[in-house]
Amino acid sequence: MGGRVIRLQLYNASLHGTISQFLSNLSQLQTLDLSHNSLHGTIPDEISSLSNLARLDLSGNHLRSGIPTCPGMLANLIYLNLWDNPLGGNLSTYKFHNWTRLEFLDITHINLYGPIPPHMGNHLQQLQMLFLGENNLTGSIPSSLSNISKLQRIDLSFNSLCGSILAGLGFLSNLSRLGLSNNKLKQGIPDNFGMLSKLVFFDLSANELDGYLPTSIFYNCTLLETIHLSDNAFNSPIPPQIGSHLHALRETATCKQ
Repeated sequence: MGGRVIRLQLYNASLHGTISQFLSNLSQLQTLDLSHNSLHGTIPDEISSLSNLARLDLSGNHLRSGIPTCPGMLANLIYLNLWDNPLGGNLSTYKFHNWTRLEFLDITHINLYGPIPPHMGNHLQQLQMLFLGENNLTGSIPSSLSNISKLQRIDLSFNSLCGSILAGLGFLSNLSRLGLSNNKLKQGIPDNFGMLSKLVFFDLSANELDGYLPTSIFYNCTLLETIHLSDNAFNSPIPPQIGSHLHALRETATCKQ
């Protein structure tokens, strides 16, 4: 009977204890959702044997000690959500080269540290949603992220990323939400960010950015609803005439003068 189960959804079910290793007996399982419970302990290595698993959601628990790193682990994953667990570990230990089908990745607030792997974007070519915020990530934004042409949302906020903003992000024509706030990014906003015509949400607040604001953002990104640039050191204000171009704008936080 267990081998024929393809979907197990026990989210917000007041579950306690650890994740059973016997879930690996559900060999046909495609969806496993144990989110928003009180599960603790580790993610069992046996999970990696679920070769048909496409959706794994363990968010909102108390899981620790990272995720299994078995070779070929979960190669059919499309959706992975580990948000809000004290998993910890170095981001470089995550097997992105196995997850070539991944479309959604949320590893926000899980106590990750270290740099974003330089070749991460070369492996995740199907990715549409990338959430790495509220961790302890360091180093620069790798250029390989600009190779993920299907990206619609990026959140790298509340880390310790440094260096300049990756200009290649300006070529992600499907990008609608970009959050880079509360890092240590320097220099200015790349001029080509005005090419992000689908941008709705843009947050660069609380960095160390300076220079002039590219006017193309305010004239070409006409779908913008929210733009946050405060707590930086820009040399120019947001143009007062943006109201005639950004008709969808609902919220703005300008730079310090």
